[in-house]
Formats: sequence, C-alpha cells, structure tokens
Amino acid sequence: MAFEEKRKCIWHAFNALDEHQNDAVQVSQLKVLTHNIANTLGVQRAEQSLDMHQSSTALSFKDFLHIVQSEIFDPLLNSPNEVDYNKVDEVCWMVCSKKYLKREQAVLSDDGVYKLWRVFNFLAECDSEGVPLFPVVMDCDEVAFVFKEYTETVGETWNEKDFETISKEIPLFNYHQVLNYMESHCAKDQQTSVVSAGLQELYNQFINDVIRKGWLTKKGHMMTNWKERWFVLTPSCLKYFTNRDEVELKGEVRISSHVKVEALPDKPSHKMGQHRFHVCSETGKTYEIGAKDMKNKNRWIRAVQLAINHAPSAEKFQRTQAMARKAERDAARAKAKEDEERRRKEMEEMEKTKSELEILRKMRAESDAKLLEEASLRESEQKRLEELKKAQAEVEARLKEETALREADRKQLEELAQARAEAEERLRKETDMREEDRKKLEELVKTQAETEARLLEESALREAEQVRLHQLEDAQKQLEEMLQEEIQAKKDEEIVRSLQARLLEEEFEKREALEKLKAEQEQLLETERQKRVGLEEAQKKQEEMLNEAKVQLERLELERKAADQKMMEAAEKLKEAEKAREAAKAKVRERQKPVGLARLITPEPNPFITHRGYGAFSEAEFLPKSKRQNLLSHDPEKSDTMDGNDSSPCVSPVGPQSPQSPPALPTSPVAASQTSPPPLLSLHENGGSGPVKLAMNNHGEDEDTVEL
Repeated sequence: MAFEEKRKCIWHAFNALDEHQNDAVQVSQLKVLTHNIANTLGVQRAEQSLDMHQSSTALSFKDFLHIVQSEIFDPLLNSPNEVDYNKVDEVCWMVCSKKYLKREQAVLSDDGVYKLWRVFNFLAECDSEGVPLFPVVMDCDEVAFVFKEYTETVGETWNEKDFETISKEIPLFNYHQVLNYMESHCAKDQQTSVVSAGLQELYNQFINDVIRKGWLTKKGHMMTNWKERWFVLTPSCLKYFTNRDEVELKGEVRISSHVKVEALPDKPSHKMGQHRFHVCSETGKTYEIGAKDMKNKNRWIRAVQLAINHAPSAEKFQRTQAMARKAERDAARAKAKEDEERRRKEMEEMEKTKSELEILRKMRAESDAKLLEEASLRESEQKRLEELKKAQAEVEARLKEETALREADRKQLEELAQARAEAEERLRKETDMREEDRKKLEELVKTQAETEARLLEESALREAEQVRLHQLEDAQKQLEEMLQEEIQAKKDEEIVRSLQARLLEEEFEKREALEKLKAEQEQLLETERQKRVGLEEAQKKQEEMLNEAKVQLERLELERKAADQKMMEAAEKLKEAEKAREAAKAKVRERQKPVGLARLITPEPNPFITHRGYGAFSEAEFLPKSKRQNLLSHDPEKSDTMDGNDSSPCVSPVGPQSPQSPPALPTSPVAASQTSPPPLLSLHENGGSGPVKLAMNNHGEDEDTVEL
C-alpha cells in the first residue's frame, strides 16, 4: 500500500526530469533519483540495478517504476524496523519543487505549496482497484471539496457558482491548475498567517488523518471540576491538551470497536450541565465532556462514532472517506449519465414526434388541399348538376314541344310521312341521348351520395385530427419551451466557450513563458551536465581521500586510546604523588606544632627573666656588634661572659654545658623534622626596643638564636 501511495510523488519527480515530455528520462538522472530514494529508506546500492539498462540511454516511467518497486519497496515489506515513507515525498519534492515554486505572483509560501502538493497527491484520482492514474490529476468535485474545507476553516464563503463555471471546462485538475486556483481565488487578499493556518489544517486533516479538533470542557476524575481542553480526534485515539499548540498532553482515549460514545441529558440547574456527552473507553473508564452548543456536541458525537466504526479497518480514515466520496461521485455520474441517456432518448422521441408532427402537418395541409380540391370538384359537380338539370328542363320543354309537334305531326302524318320517318329517326336518336343523360344523372346522384358519405367520414376524421392537433399543439408548446431552454443553454455554452477561449489564450501565453523557462532550464541542465563530469571525478577523489582519512582516523583512534591509557596511568601516578605530598605536608605540620610549655611570653619590665626563670644571656648579647666591641674594649672583665667569636652573638645552653659545638640549622622543614625532634622555643625581648629572638633548645644541645 505504501508503494501505491508513493507512485504519485515519484511520477511528479519523473515528470520534472522529463524535459521533452515524451515519457523518457536519462538513466544517469534516474540513478541519482533512485540513490536518494533508497538512502532515505535505508536501502543500499539500489541504483546499481539501472546499470543493466546502459544499452538504452533513457527509461520510460513504467520501467522505472518497476525497478523502484522491485529494488527498494519490495525488500522493505519484510523489514522488522518501522520505515518512514514520508521521506520519499521530501526527496521527490526536492526534484520537482522548482517546477511549481517558479510563478509570477506567489501568494503561498514554499512550505504551503509543499503541503498543498501532499494533499493533492493524497486525493488524486485512482482506478476502481486503488491504483493511481497517470498523469496525476484530481477530480473537479474533489478539488471543490478541498477548497470548501479550506474556506470554512479560514472563515470565508465558498463561491460554488464560480467554481462550477471553471469545472465545466476543466473536469480533471493537474497540480498547476489547483495551485493557480488556490492563489487566484481562495487565498487571494488573505493574510499570510491565515493562509498558513488554513493549509496546516488541511494537512492535518488529510495527511495526519485528523478527524476533528476543537475546544471542549472536561470533567476531572479526582477533582470533579470542569476544565477547558483542546481535543484532537484521530482514528486511533482521542487526545486532549492544555493548549492548541498540542505540546502538553493531559490524557488520551484509545479508540477501538469497544469504545462507546453517548449523549447525556441536559441539567438546566447545573452550570456545566448543558450539551454533555461521555466517552467510555475499552478499560471501562468514562470521560464526561461538554460542548458549547448542541450543534458542536452532535458533530463531536458523530466524529467519535465515525472513528469507532473505522477502528477495525487498517486503511486510513481519510482514504476510506475519499473512496466513499469517489463511489458516491461515480454513482451520481452514472445516474446523471443514465438521466442524460434517458433525456437523449426523450429528445430523440421528441424529435421523432416533432418530425411526425411535421409529417402530420404536411398531411393535414395535403388533406386540406385535397378537401379544397374536392370542394372545388363538388362545386364543379354541383354546377354540372345544375347544368344537367337545366339541360333536363330544356329537354323536357323540348319534349313537350316535340309532343305538341308530334300531335301536330300526327295530323300531318300522312302528308308528312317522309318527314315522320325523319322525325322518328331524330326522336330515336334523341331518346338515346335522353337515356344516356338519365344514366349520367343516376351516376351523378350516386357520386353525390358517395361524396356526401365521404364528407361525413372526412368530418369525423377532421374532428379526430382536431383532437390530435390539440395534443400536438401541447407537445409543440412543450417542445418550444425545451427549445427555449436549449437556446438558453446554447447561450450559456457560448459564454463558457468565450471564457474557455480567454483561458486558452492565457494558457497559450503561459505556455510561451514556460517554453522560455524550458529553454533556460535546458541551458542550465547542459551546464550541469558539463559540471557533473568534473563532479564525478572530484567525487572519486573525495572517496579516495575519504578512505585514506578513514584509515588515518582509525590509526589516530588507536593512538588516542593508547594516549588515553597513558594519561590515565599518569593521572593515577599524579594522584599517588598528590597523596604522598599531602601526607608529607601533614607530617610537616605535625612536626611544626609546638610541644611542652612553649608559648608566647608577654614582655615584662625585666627583660632577662623568662618563664623558666633568669635567662642565660647577658645584657651585652643584646647590644649591636659595634657597641658590644666598644663595651669590651672599655671593660675587659665582661669578656668572661661572652663568647670569643666577635661576628655573631653568643648562645648559652639552657641546660648543662656541652663541649661540642652547636649543630648547623637545617635548611628545610622536612630535613629538620627528620633529623631532630621539635625544638623548645623561648622568647626574649630587649626592653621592647631590641630584636626579638627565639631560643631553640635541642634537648641538651646548644641553643641557636634567630632574629624575627
């Protein structure tokens, strides 16, 4: 199923690469496209299957689609990992985006054009088995459905009549036409944020399969207060968030066939008792939810019930809805086709009736002409009868005259025998003539009777024809009304044709611009081909350098690991040294702590008395060297109390006299702590004006003095 869905976006990419629109693209270009699609889906070296077509420089879309299915999509059917097929749309959009983003007056952002493209591919036409039709087009009724959803989302009014005028000329929309109508009619004069929000809602509805979104109030489970939450309903779950940014999810209800949704009776006395319904999850937990009005409540109940009914199906909800709309559309069009066929037959019957009516009119005219002719014949027969009657009267008068003449002639028979014979002969002839006239008169009477009978039949036929004519006149009125409707339809058709001519003119201008762009693209592609040769060589060099860099990187990785090991060892040694140094410092601090009664002595008026009693120093020892020499030179007796060394003050031992010389002062605290125990300190002050000295007693050894 994933491959069936992605055929459409792959067709867009193939069509963008098909410069001459002859259903053939260079194999080298298709290798790049195949490599990118395979890499996004985690399939390696799928483009190598195109090497077997090196004998032919170009491939048709059918052959390329077969290779993509067998080399990329079929191996992923048994993959244990979840595959994100949406990356295929992104790759194909990178190839064909230049074709759709270059337009004179852009209203939609690039992201908006991409989202509309995804929706167009999702709702594009398929056959009865769900296989996409190529080229990829979208039915005009489906386009109207999408744009109606958009206008309702952004709060605009859908202009259905305007779209019907265009849909009569364009029953199937390609993406260029959909994008053009979107920017010229739906998104025109709208703010960018409004257009972006409307397209995002369309994207969520059709691509993310969101059934419904909106604010509802929900009753808490622990704290039974009502809080407003942003609800999002998909075929798999009903989620609710604190805000419409859908970041902080507060809870969700998994949708299955066991979930139930029911409306609750209103409680007028309760503040939140109006327009409530509850959703019972498959675990038995009930969620009580309130809407702002009855209309919104019923919409949410229907939406949740749709999700519950769709739960057992593995198909996407919007896909089933699109298939249902297609089935309704096909049924409506089949019915319309049947109605059109029936209307056509009725028109044919009406035409046939009209022709029959014309024939009847002609027959009526002919019958009228015949009746007129017969009337004229009757008039002529009447005149002839009148003439015959006159002739008969004349004959009778003549017979009377002849009778009189015969009476006169009878008297003169004898005299006129010869004349009688002649008269008899003449009489015989006249008698024959009278007989003929009598027969003719009988024939005329018989003809008159037949004519009168025929006139009676014709009058009956005329009455029947009058009834038929009334019926035909009614039918003629209906035909005239239908003719008026047809004339109006033809006028509308002429208006549409003029609009179509204008659109074709604009399309011709756009085609010229597209041909110019096509020529520029051919030049750019030729330049790109020339660059590609150098890029392939550079790619090979880069691959070699990459391999060398990989080897060097592995070697550096090993060296780094060794250096890290050494650094860890040095750090361990440094830690041990630090610990040893801290231990040595602690020992030094322990050694430097004063022991016994050592403490600071507060100066007293007699500077020669210490905490042990009188000190072992003389007053001369606290004098500077120059003064001490002057004193010795003036008073030699004091030399007994001083050391023979004139360069440094004397140090008298606190304890018993030692014949050995005092040891040297250690040079470092550590050495001092290792060679001798801590000394005893004794502080002396020379009347507050001389230098302060420390007497360091080394337990029986000579003391040393240090000026502070």
